[in-house]
Amino acid sequence: MTRRDKLARKASDWMAHAREDLLAARGMLAMQPPLGRPAAFHAQQCAEMAIKSWLIHSGVEFPYTHDMRRLLMLCGSELWVNELSGAESLTRFATTARYGDVEPVATIEEATAAVALAESVFNQVFARLVSEGIVL
Repeated sequence: MTRRDKLARKASDWMAHAREDLLAARGMLAMQPPLGRPAAFHAQQCAEMAIKSWLIHSGVEFPYTHDMRRLLMLCGSELWVNELSGAESLTRFATTARYGDVEPVATIEEATAAVALAESVFNQVFARLVSEGIVL
C-alpha cells in the first residue's frame, strides 16, 4: 500500500468519525426537549474531524488542538477553505459545551446554528475529498 493510499484510508476513517458526530448533533437537537449543549459540542467535533481529515489527506501535520482557526490556516488559502472561515466560531463549543462549569452554555438557537455550520464544513470537505478520488 502506497503512502497516498494510507493517507486516503486514514482521511476516510476521520470523515466517518465526523459523520458520526454530525448525526449525534442532529439527534440531540431532535430530542424532546432538545439538548443544545451536547449538540453544539458534537457539531464542533464534526467540523474539527472533517478539517483534520483534509489535512491528513494533504499530508499536513497538525497539532493537538480544537482551535478551528489554527486548523483552517493549515489548510492553505484555497477559495473553498476561505469559505469555511465561519467555522472558527465553533471553537468555543469544544470546551464550553463539554464542561458544565464553563460559561456560556450553548442555547438551542446557538446549537442549531452550530450544527448547520458543521454540516456545511462536512459537506465542503466531503466534496473536496471525493473530487480528489477519496472513496468515502
